[in-house]
Amino acid sequence: MKRCTMVLLGALLVGAGWAKQFDHRLVPAQTKWFIHVDIDQFKKTQLGKFALRQVEKLEPQLRPLELILNMKLREDLGGVTLYGIGKEDAEVVLMVHGKFDRRQITTLAETSREHRIIRLHDHVIHGWEDRKGAHYGCLVKDHTLIFSDGLKTLRGALNVLDDKIYGLGEKPIVAKATAGEHPFFIVGLVDFEALGELKADAKILEKMKAMCFVLGEANDDLQGRLLVEPKDEKTGKQILQIVKGMVAMVQILPDDNEPELWQLKQWLETLKIEMATPAIAMSFKVPVKEILNAAKVSLKLEPNSRGENKVEVEVGVEDKNKE
Repeated sequence: MKRCTMVLLGALLVGAGWAKQFDHRLVPAQTKWFIHVDIDQFKKTQLGKFALRQVEKLEPQLRPLELILNMKLREDLGGVTLYGIGKEDAEVVLMVHGKFDRRQITTLAETSREHRIIRLHDHVIHGWEDRKGAHYGCLVKDHTLIFSDGLKTLRGALNVLDDKIYGLGEKPIVAKATAGEHPFFIVGLVDFEALGELKADAKILEKMKAMCFVLGEANDDLQGRLLVEPKDEKTGKQILQIVKGMVAMVQILPDDNEPELWQLKQWLETLKIEMATPAIAMSFKVPVKEILNAAKVSLKLEPNSRGENKVEVEVGVEDKNKE
């Protein structure tokens, strides 16, 4: 499941046209955490357009995958939602939105090891196994692929999409983080209270009820928000002081001949940290042009062995001494 997740998330960065904003009603009520990437929104931003230009060099590597899937990744592949109803791998679901060829997807599934078919209502679930265990997948209405290592988990996901069981209610912390007219293309939530007891080395997390983060671009700025809801007011003040202390420590570090650290300090100066009862709110705004300048991408065209132009990308950090 982890390998599958990484492959699909990587492919999604190529582009999408079917993505949509996160809808909390499409994940189960018992969802403990989620992250949603609205690639369609991302593609409209300056950062998204810049990123898409850079991945054009991956076209030769992507073409074989497109032939196998019988789809054009840049045109047909859509948004992604990853969520968990528990702490185990078998309780994780990956939903990929796009335009898929059902016949081709079915053929690929049938060639997998230990393939079998499980039916649920009108859905056909494909199961297969490899050295890492069992995996399950289902194509819903030709536009949503769902994967999970847990058959029970996948069935629950399908029941939510079919309106047979309740979806997740809107979380106040998510509503607060996404408030306003800013077009966020990433939104994520971790409900620590719902997850229950965590590992012994995560004591600081046990002091939190929930955490929500969003990222987007508006008014030529990359804008981010992080809301942390503590278990009580005393804990909230402690977390607030810890965060402010960490920022202060970075600010006093010497940055001679360390342009990356210097740039980080400049961005930290835009960080706003405050109590927004009952949560601690952290937000920042960074001009997109500063991020693009910091990347300082230079393109070089060089013919490869087949006579095609090869694009090489060099990434550097803007020299702080330059005007």
